[in-house]
Amino acid sequence: MNSIQPALRRVARVAVPALALALPLAHAMAQTLPAAFKPTVLHKFGGENKGGAKPAVPPVLAADGRLYGHTFLGASPSAGAFWGQGTVYGLDTTGANHRFELLGSIYQGSTPLVPTADGGFLGAGNGAVPPGGNFWETAAVVFSIKDGKAVALPAPSFKPLGSMALDTAGNLYMGSGESASACGVNTTANILWRMNADRSYSKVVDFCQYEQQQGNKQLHPKGGAPVASVWSSKDQALYVLTGVSADGVVDRVDSTGRRNTKLSYRF
Repeated sequence: MNSIQPALRRVARVAVPALALALPLAHAMAQTLPAAFKPTVLHKFGGENKGGAKPAVPPVLAADGRLYGHTFLGASPSAGAFWGQGTVYGLDTTGANHRFELLGSIYQGSTPLVPTADGGFLGAGNGAVPPGGNFWETAAVVFSIKDGKAVALPAPSFKPLGSMALDTAGNLYMGSGESASACGVNTTANILWRMNADRSYSKVVDFCQYEQQQGNKQLHPKGGAPVASVWSSKDQALYVLTGVSADGVVDRVDSTGRRNTKLSYRF
């Protein structure tokens, strides 16, 4: 079984001082937080056919001051999809004015929403049955949301994964949802993708180009399987977190039993 050995590195700007400050701060908060923190329920999702259920990704705070997100479930399978339909929802930060719409033929979203300059959002998830596919299958989809309505955009050839990022030119960056992290003929998981402003798709970085074989190990000196991207308008840079360490993918757990730490990059 494949496993991932740990490593934590950055191409640029290693934030060690911030990490050092965060550790005592976290300790101090642990001493005071239980007494000071009083959670407030903003909204209870009603379930299928009652406003949605299983919100699997965090909501985003939009420029209008409202929270927006999506749920995995919204309407029963009889509403047009074998797996049912999810919803897109919005509500005030007080929990008031909750509104939702079914995602329709998009079925379900799987990534956090990304705010756009026009007040809408971009997301990705599972779309309609692919051509020639079985009725229980879904195809990858990238979609836009405007005024509560979801519209499918040109579909990618891979399933997007994790947090996406939108740059100032309108390009959307994303990783792939493929579970395998080892490099192979049909592997797309080790590629950082971009949906360009014209809605075409291109590869930004193919981490398999840097893969090295060492015995039973497949080493990834520059990481692989990008899972989260953040665009910084301040320094016009894309920051990417990868799910495969530089130690690479091996066919057994190492002697310490350690696994899975991420790599962080700046492009």
